[in-house]
Amino acid sequence: MTNNPEISRQKTVALLDRLTREGGVDLHTHTTASDGTDSPEEIVRLAKERGLRAIAIADHFTIDALSKAQAEVRRLQLQSASKLILIPAVELSVMMEQMPIHLLAYFACSDIKGLEDFLAEQKKNRQLRNTQMLQKLVDHGIPITQTDLENYFEGEDGNTKGVQGRTHIALLLIKKGYAATIKDAFDKYLRYGRPAYVPQKRVLLTEACELIHHLGGAAVLAHPQDNGWCGRDSNNIPSAYLLDKLQTAKDMGIDGIESFHGEASEAEKREMLQAAQILGLISTAGSDYHGLNKDNVDMYRADSRFYP
Repeated sequence: MTNNPEISRQKTVALLDRLTREGGVDLHTHTTASDGTDSPEEIVRLAKERGLRAIAIADHFTIDALSKAQAEVRRLQLQSASKLILIPAVELSVMMEQMPIHLLAYFACSDIKGLEDFLAEQKKNRQLRNTQMLQKLVDHGIPITQTDLENYFEGEDGNTKGVQGRTHIALLLIKKGYAATIKDAFDKYLRYGRPAYVPQKRVLLTEACELIHHLGGAAVLAHPQDNGWCGRDSNNIPSAYLLDKLQTAKDMGIDGIESFHGEASEAEKREMLQAAQILGLISTAGSDYHGLNKDNVDMYRADSRFYP
């Protein structure tokens, strides 16, 4: 690691670019520390079983999984000479031009723990939002309390597991018979415009990128296709709309975009890759693996190739 944040950022950007071009990596996964169903150790072991060369755990608003994942990587190195690379990362929710988007922060060459104070403040905001959503559910005739939520996700040590959010409330709604699936819970109660929706307090994209860069990290826009930016013009690929949105995000500080996302179509991947190349942004590859909480997405494998 270097003490120069800009050099650390540049090295991290170059590493992410190289790893994605070579393939056999997964730079976006989630654990039980946020809304995944696999423990940090299980994620690392699965990555090794899949033959991945590098993996990043990017939980929402928390780096609590990092120490356990790092310990498991070291154990595998001693046990089987594993060469798996673990890149510290986190997924943030930010605002860009009044639009909520997700941002991935990677810290391959500097200490991600510099984000801890910021993440603690974001966790408080998330907990307040949970309280407000639960109250809305009660007002809607669904008596679920904060205690119910905490008890349902209590770990073996007696502490509540992970940073909780809408997915955890959705799982509790399923358990209590108010929804059949996570999607059903979101569609009935938790999405924008539904009875229990509460907007999330988010920092601006510019501010988040500035903080990440100040600490030597790289900022990558997560799953741009989820923002509705792709497929706007079948006669022009990439579309002027996508290029305009990504140029704005670049001006605000992003280093790259997640062109190769587990839920993006092949057409969306091609369009995002072309747009990134035109704008001088790197492209990264992340499945967004959540385990059983997103069963349509699987972790990438050793033979996963992203660039055509």
